[in-house]
Amino acid sequence: MKRKTNISKSPFDVVLKWITYFNQHDANGLATLYATNAVNDQVAEKPVKGKKRIQIMLEDTFYTFPDMTCIPINILQDGEWVALEWSGWSTMMKPIGKIKPTKKKSYQRGCGFFKIQKGKIVLQHGYWDKLSWYKQIGVKIEN
Repeated sequence: MKRKTNISKSPFDVVLKWITYFNQHDANGLATLYATNAVNDQVAEKPVKGKKRIQIMLEDTFYTFPDMTCIPINILQDGEWVALEWSGWSTMMKPIGKIKPTKKKSYQRGCGFFKIQKGKIVLQHGYWDKLSWYKQIGVKIEN
């Protein structure tokens, strides 16, 4: 099934669509919002480069945390940049690498910055606290 592109959408509208697809756990839909050479740079992870790799990262995330949500708190646009302050819940149901699933629920707050050009996300920065998240889901951090 082919999806319609969102070429004439404002950056604000793209982020609203991103939230919708995210809460539907639709990695394919999310991928349609990214430019081919987009970068997703989450502060607690290595940057993911390229639309296909971003889609795989999202598929893995939704597989591990099938109830993950994004609840928007504030959305602000300035030109081609959109800032999204969010909160959300997730439960670790599948392993993360060698870390076994804990089946514990966590609550997070964070923010993301999306650079959108010609209706596509070209750069995404995400800021959230991985340490408190791991503590909530019962993952021990080793030094």
